[in-house]
Amino acid sequence: MELAKYETAKEVWNHLQRLFMQLNFAKQYQLENDIRALHHKNISIREFYSAMTDLCDQLALIESAELKACGAYIEHREQQRLVQFNSISFPTTFC
Repeated sequence: MELAKYETAKEVWNHLQRLFMQLNFAKQYQLENDIRALHHKNISIREFYSAMTDLCDQLALIESAELKACGAYIEHREQQRLVQFNSISFPTTFC
């Protein structure tokens, strides 16, 4: 990464912030795609739950501090996880 082209520390930090935000967006996009792809895999409920929990935990790690401090957001996020889990159609052998 070439930072010498920036003249001030503020310019460097602004560049790094933009870069980090782009990487976070790409990571979030990939994790959400992976969650959607789980719905199409032929796996057991236990495997699905484990994979879903792992992906959701990774998503939570990239949330901003501001979002993590907002109780209403956390409640909404947990409801979304429940909706995603309950939207699965498992084969009748699991029921």
